[in-house]
This record gives sequence, C-alpha cells and structure tokens, in this order.
Amino acid sequence: MNVKMLFAVLALFAVTACTQAQPEAPAPAPIILEDRSHPQISIVYGSEAEYHVVKIMDKQMDLSGNLPRVVVRLKNTVPNKVPFEYQCSWEDEFGAPLITSSAWQRVTLPQNGEKVIVDMGKSVKAKKVTIHLRFPKDVQIWIPAPDPAAVSGQPM
Repeated sequence: MNVKMLFAVLALFAVTACTQAQPEAPAPAPIILEDRSHPQISIVYGSEAEYHVVKIMDKQMDLSGNLPRVVVRLKNTVPNKVPFEYQCSWEDEFGAPLITSSAWQRVTLPQNGEKVIVDMGKSVKAKKVTIHLRFPKDVQIWIPAPDPAAVSGQPM
C-alpha cells in the first residue's frame, strides 16, 4: 500500500468519525411532585408550577398533646405575591384516611416571603398528614340575564 492510499484511507476515517452523531444529552430528571422525606408528613404539589414557586423550608409534627399538630413553613421563591390553596388530609398510623380532614384553605405568600401553615388533626387516631398544595381554581358563577318578558309582565 502506498503512502497516498494510506493517507486517503486515514482522511476518510477522520471525516467519518467527525460526522457521527454526538450522543444526546441525558434528559432532565423528572420532577417528583411528592415529598415524603418526613415519616409523618407528606407534601403533594398540584403541578410543576407549584413545585417551583412554593418551597418547603421546615416541617414538624407535634404529637405531644391529645391531638396531633403539623407545622409547615413555606417560602415564595418568586418576586410576586402568590395565592395558593392547601388541604391537610389526616391518616391513621396505617395510612388509612380519616374523614375528619380539613377543607381547602386559601392563603397568599408575600413576594419572596414566608408563611407558616398550622393544622391540627381532629382525631386522636391521626398520626400522619398529607398536605396538598395548588394554585386557586376560582369557580366562575354564571348568572343568566333576566328575561325581558318576565320583567315587563307582557308577552313578547
């Protein structure tokens, strides 16, 4: 094999190696919308938006009294006021839901500020709690326009 032929083969190999597809960057890890890092407190975010805006700074469960009490400190990570809703669903020691859970509560986090959520279990059987966070979903109430015939009393 002569030198020119060897050079041509090496050049072809170099061009082929450079044009091969680069490996794709790994996909970003999926965002876990449930925080179960505390044995008695779970946090469930309604979507990735809530996950990015509301950060859990601290969570504590107080079982010293007759009824359990959960205290969670939230922080707003954006420079705007953020309204959100939360609901505490209490469970017994085996994870069975108790029917004494609270309704959705609406609060507003000040811009870059913090808010403390406190909720008390309504039963002595309450041992664990799941806190659901979501942005408010306001219900629009439709009110029909009055019927002109009914207002004037005359048929149309």
